[in-house]
Amino acid sequence: LKHFKTKEPTVIVSPSMTEGLDLKGDLGRFAIIVKLPFLYLGDKQIARRREIDPDWYNYQTSLTLIQAMGRVMRSEDDFCSIYIMDSLFHWFYNTNKKFFPKYITESFQYNQ
Repeated sequence: LKHFKTKEPTVIVSPSMTEGLDLKGDLGRFAIIVKLPFLYLGDKQIARRREIDPDWYNYQTSLTLIQAMGRVMRSEDDFCSIYIMDSLFHWFYNTNKKFFPKYITESFQYNQ
């Protein structure tokens, strides 16, 4: 991947960056998350699990979002900016804070 080999500034664009990518240090200084990673409710099993336990569905979304943020924030001394563009984020986050680790909730600064 050119991003890992060049000294020139590059940007990785992907519809999904939740696993298998280590953008430690200067390899990842920002991430833009366009849409919250809600599971597909057209899947009957997912829809049924959400019906039985809405917390399960929201936890899965939170977990995937945390994984995506973790691609650019790799260690205690790493730093980056993460921009979440989905207009549902404020509602989702305020409703589901219990699923986010303290180190994330303490670092959030967002405008409504």
